[in-house]
Amino acid sequence: MNDISELLAQAGSLMLLGMGLVFIFLSLLIGTITVIAWKFAPQKQPTIESSVCVNRELQPGADTVAAITVAIAHYRNRT
Repeated sequence: MNDISELLAQAGSLMLLGMGLVFIFLSLLIGTITVIAWKFAPQKQPTIESSVCVNRELQPGADTVAAITVAIAHYRNRT
């Protein structure tokens, strides 16, 4: 009977050792992935509204808008 209790005690200690090692390994893995994700995270890009400068010279003229509108209408009526 003494032999079984020693075996159960040894099995329990091995189980706790294995669970502890798995916990340490997974903690290190999660920590490493978190640090790498933080280090290589994409930088925030400025918003489009704040970075776009409206230049009236670059705006298409009325004739260009009309030509594009006619081309779109022609394309849609084609099918």
